[in-house]
Amino acid sequence: MVDDSVTIAVQVNGKLRGTIAVSSSADQSVVEKVGLSLETVSNALAGKPVKKVIYVASRIINFIC
Repeated sequence: MVDDSVTIAVQVNGKLRGTIAVSSSADQSVVEKVGLSLETVSNALAGKPVKKVIYVASRIINFIC
């Protein structure tokens, strides 16, 4: 059987801030929007600009400030 969703780790500056469950066919822009909507991520960013986004498909997304 094929899973319809995957769990992706969300990090800010290399530190784990939470996990999200998205469709296995979701692209990077969808994963970014869902990841940024997490309260723990928005608190960690606290108005700092995101300089770089590292995304490894179906595994991890890391926001670098």
